[in-house]
Amino acid sequence: GTVVSDKQDKTVVVEVERDDLGAGDQRQRLARHLRPAKRLHWHVDYLLQRAWIAEIWYHPSSKRYECAWANALAQMPALKPLVVPFGASDCSCHTHLFYASERPTPEQVQTSIGLPLDILDPSR
Repeated sequence: GTVVSDKQDKTVVVEVERDDLGAGDQRQRLARHLRPAKRLHWHVDYLLQRAWIAEIWYHPSSKRYECAWANALAQMPALKPLVVPFGASDCSCHTHLFYASERPTPEQVQTSIGLPLDILDPSR
């Protein structure tokens, strides 16, 4: 998942994306999200035209947890589905994009999804 804030740091969005890539591919995908100049391709690329990445929370795995994460996050009272079908055009999920008035903690998200998270801080 990617924690994104709008340019004024007022909106917090959690975007869920594929995590079934190999370790090298996953690192490449995360690095691509952090590049300011890139061809617009993924839903998150368009979102990042008006927002910035605060943190990336991920679980390295060869299994595809993307939809399970989205379903678990949809059950968190602090998160609200935002844009339909953002990031979910290739599955039956309602959306993979959620809004929160305050950023959830990694611990809250870990509890919800039932998996440990690694955290990438793009400011480092």
